[in-house]
Amino acid sequence: RKPAAWDPLPALAWRHGGESQAARAGAAFHEQVRALRLADTSFQHQADTAPEMAVWRRQFQSEEERLHRLTCAGLDEAAFESDLREHLLDEAWIEHHLARAASAVDEAAARAWHQKHRERLRIPEAHRAAHIFLSRHGGKSDRLAEITALRQRLQNGESWETLASAHSEDARTRARGGDLGWFTAARMPAEFMLALQSLTPGQTSAPVQTRLGWHLIRLQARRPARVPAFEEVRQEILAALQSEARVRALEGLR
Repeated sequence: RKPAAWDPLPALAWRHGGESQAARAGAAFHEQVRALRLADTSFQHQADTAPEMAVWRRQFQSEEERLHRLTCAGLDEAAFESDLREHLLDEAWIEHHLARAASAVDEAAARAWHQKHRERLRIPEAHRAAHIFLSRHGGKSDRLAEITALRQRLQNGESWETLASAHSEDARTRARGGDLGWFTAARMPAEFMLALQSLTPGQTSAPVQTRLGWHLIRLQARRPARVPAFEEVRQEILAALQSEARVRALEGLR
């Protein structure tokens, strides 16, 4: 065993001493990887040690210091570079092994996952709506009367966009006619969604009270809940299954 007084490259610490549990575990892992690599005839790789050796040499102020450190570790430069080459080959083989595991995930596996987990993929019903909003914190006593008057003005033919821009107290949406964009039920108060569900596109609700205040709601469009077709999520499923395959392959080495 080479002395543990100094290790010239932290990545090789497991190879040159250290009696800690982590060092022993690292040694066992790399010994297993080495055996698997040498037995794997499909692995063809050449390790270029030059970049790492150049970085290592630059940390010393003189050749004398560098050689002294190697001597303290019980190494010469050729032995150190040989160990480094083996370490780089081990790391390259691990990536080769993980990539091979990932490549075994094919479209048939992805389709099977899609079929089995359809409900997990379900996209909930979505709505696009606009509202005219009066806050319950507006400092006025009869907000219901105000929102009712605005609804009457709509029924009398005034423009939704004009009334929303002039009277809605939702600063985020007022300038765009109260447009809330697309949203699902999880984003809105229950009372808001209950009123919205009774509307058809183009209809406007009666005044609706939520914990926030009073709303007039105009439904613009509705998208039903659906499960995306396999082609829509193919790449995401493949990527997820390949990632899982890599994790399992790595765990299998430990």
